[in-house]
Amino acid sequence: MGFLSRLSSKQSIKQDANQIGQRPGSLVFDIEKIQLDELAQCRVGDYVNLWVPKGDLRKVYVFRRGSVGGTGRIGYVPSKHSRIIATHLSSGLNYETEILEINVKKSLCKIKCRLISKEETLVEEAEKIKSASDNLKTELQKKYIPKDSLTIRVQLPKNHKLIEGQELYLEKQTQEYYLQNVSNLKINFIDKSGVVVAQKNNEPKLIRSILRAFFSQCAMEFRLTSIETPDKYTLNYVEHIEAKVRVSFGKNT
Repeated sequence: MGFLSRLSSKQSIKQDANQIGQRPGSLVFDIEKIQLDELAQCRVGDYVNLWVPKGDLRKVYVFRRGSVGGTGRIGYVPSKHSRIIATHLSSGLNYETEILEINVKKSLCKIKCRLISKEETLVEEAEKIKSASDNLKTELQKKYIPKDSLTIRVQLPKNHKLIEGQELYLEKQTQEYYLQNVSNLKINFIDKSGVVVAQKNNEPKLIRSILRAFFSQCAMEFRLTSIETPDKYTLNYVEHIEAKVRVSFGKNT
């Protein structure tokens, strides 16, 4: 477990990453600067989520199970362990956590954290992708006839020339294409000229419904119902504009 010892400030991030990727290990520590209202919602045996601000390895935040959107912060990983854990997370490697002890009156929360090696992480990710691909293949092979229309949000390029009410068309890809890209599932929309003009790359449940209908040869119509144009789209760092598309289903073709 020597690789879990405190790192010298002279060691580079690259050295840390190489060291971490070699073998797994566990750390047990007490969370620092505890937020009692969040700790009160935790139970022994719960996992916790760890998060590192981009470009800053000095702090590792600890969030309780089930928290979203930046809420639910219990506290911080102790400074003597933050560098090794932050480098591990920044390297894209997996980890496991468990709450071993809680004492709200004493403001105590003891955590066990296992850092998973690069080799084990790669195996786990491959297994997850294989399972997700198999599940999607099963879904796409079943006959599916949607009953109701739906509205989805898509992204348009900032320099788009689309107008509200315009009809879009689903870019046709093979089942194999979607199975190979199941971890980053998305669909593209084209105009009458076959040019990609919009993309849907979130809400995988809605994407799967559209793909299931498509591979069931269900007639579909995609029509732009609104295009957002707030002032923020003039900012340089904003790359896309959001729009709403109404998806209508007909009888099988």
